[in-house]
Amino acid sequence: PERYYSSLGVFVLPSLWGPFGLALLEAITWGKPCIATEVGGMREFLQNEVNGLLVPSNDPIVMAHAILKVINDPVLARRLGYEARQTVQEFHIKKTVDQIQALYDEQIQINLRK
Repeated sequence: PERYYSSLGVFVLPSLWGPFGLALLEAITWGKPCIATEVGGMREFLQNEVNGLLVPSNDPIVMAHAILKVINDPVLARRLGYEARQTVQEFHIKKTVDQIQALYDEQIQINLRK
C-alpha cells in the first residue's frame, strides 16, 4: 500500500456502515488527513476537527465541503494528518499487549491476596 498512501493528499472513506475502518487506520498510520462518515468504528479513530473530519453518512454535499476544506487549507491538512498519526500510537500492538499484561498481573495480585 506504500505507493498508494504516499501519493494521497487526503483520504476519504464515505461508508454507509462498517464496524471497523481498516483502510482508515492504514491512512492514519501514513499521516494522511482523513475524512470519514460517522459510522461504526470510524469514531474510534477520528474526532471531528481534532485529528480528522467526520461527516454524516449519505450526505454527499457535506462530504464534498469537507474534502474541499482539507484541499484548500494545507495547514489544516498537515495538522489533521499529524494528530491522526499521534492517535494511532494508542492502538500500537505492543502498547495494547502491555496494557493487557498489566491487567492480568493486577488480577493475579488481587487473587493472591484473597
